[in-house]
Amino acid sequence: MQGIKRILVPVDFTEFSQRAADYAAMLARRFRASVRLVHAVEPFTYDVTDTVQVINHYQALITIADRLMKNLRDRIGKRGVAVTSVILKGSPALQVVAEAKRRRVDLIVMGTHGRTGLEHLVLGSVAERVVRLAPCPVLTVGHPRRSRARKGKPLPLIGV
Repeated sequence: MQGIKRILVPVDFTEFSQRAADYAAMLARRFRASVRLVHAVEPFTYDVTDTVQVINHYQALITIADRLMKNLRDRIGKRGVAVTSVILKGSPALQVVAEAKRRRVDLIVMGTHGRTGLEHLVLGSVAERVVRLAPCPVLTVGHPRRSRARKGKPLPLIGV
């Protein structure tokens, strides 16, 4: 069994993926591994206005993602971890799996929103698909508030 040298971290810039990135940075320091941050932008980012004008939101999303990715890359890099990043176009789960194969990563660390019931059925789970399709182990990092709820401690109703 080989050691962990390359860690892939899918990010959607939510608090869930920020927490996973922090966890991956901690692991990377411990194992002297590198971190690769990956964000995928869905290709169907068009909108039609009431004046039948087609608006392409893709470039705006890329511009925002570039800025957010740079901030996250800088934050992880300040911890003494070798970090790179890429923004890809396509289905997040499929792009994460493809990038893991291309880079021959040893571990994927990703956040999970912890959706259940109808919300999970409608929105699906990127983490679930990655776990099923990944060529390497996947470590999912839950959010502390969601973890408390699973342990029988109720979530606060205000601000959730």
